[in-house]
Amino acid sequence: MRRKAWPGVVLAFGILWTAAAAAGPANGEVSATAGTETGGKDVVDDLSAVHGTEAMKGPPAARALLQRNGFVVLRKFYHRIFSPYLDQTEVPPFVTADSVHRTFHVIFEDEIAGLERAMAGEVAEITRRMAEALGERAGVLVDMGHHPFGVNVAQIVARLVGTGRQGGFHFNTRYAADDDHSVEPNLPMYAIFCELVAGGVVCAENPSRNWAYMIDQCSSLENRIRAVLHSIDSLQVSLAKALVLDQGRLCELQADRQIIGANRVLLDAFLTDVRPILRMARLEKGLRPDPVEAYDDSGYQQRIKRERG
Repeated sequence: MRRKAWPGVVLAFGILWTAAAAAGPANGEVSATAGTETGGKDVVDDLSAVHGTEAMKGPPAARALLQRNGFVVLRKFYHRIFSPYLDQTEVPPFVTADSVHRTFHVIFEDEIAGLERAMAGEVAEITRRMAEALGERAGVLVDMGHHPFGVNVAQIVARLVGTGRQGGFHFNTRYAADDDHSVEPNLPMYAIFCELVAGGVVCAENPSRNWAYMIDQCSSLENRIRAVLHSIDSLQVSLAKALVLDQGRLCELQADRQIIGANRVLLDAFLTDVRPILRMARLEKGLRPDPVEAYDDSGYQQRIKRERG
């Protein structure tokens, strides 16, 4: 199929980070297929009708190739498939064959969203029947990344505890989507642990009452071992703050409908610096007070880099 340039439209380039980019020159120079033909198909018929190539802020050699061939391959790595669409530092808005790829993803995601909405009722009914069939063996797993912003996860935990249903957690931090970042000891995490402690499903004397707790994270930029250690430290901080909370006093104020008073009791525990307690507990167990620093000083990261290349 012949692809013609669109007069009056900004036509730039698609960033390819597949084998075409990987096979480019080792010295970091820009590479592109010479000529305007690829596999016998014209990429651009009339480059004089192409506008906007001057908007490219990349290397001069890349701009020259773009103007000559109608496309260029840059040796640039992106962690996520949608990142090139957000990167306007070098890549101007574009209309190329890559737009077809992007349009497919948009349509596919819209169709999946519509399918999920249409089947939500059926899924809820199937889930209910499965829970009834499993009886006491059925549990509920709470994933921190699977809730829209503003959802009161602590309230969900309180309701689950009240039903006596066994539960579990996938701990992570959500910023944009289900992006599974490292856990942070913030106020929502503290509120969750307050409900877990009050419900007796964490640090319980009877271990069978404890819920299942897991870390579910994927660190695309950070060192993954350090990120997990940071998450564990953050979870211990949140748990310690919840244990410091005066649950008896809080219940009294809640029963008396003293909202501000109850809120201040919650904040007193949240604002308490429990890190010295955690450091002392680790020292008593023969551990380093800071797990991330201990890992950095262990030399393990440097060793596996040497061994694995």
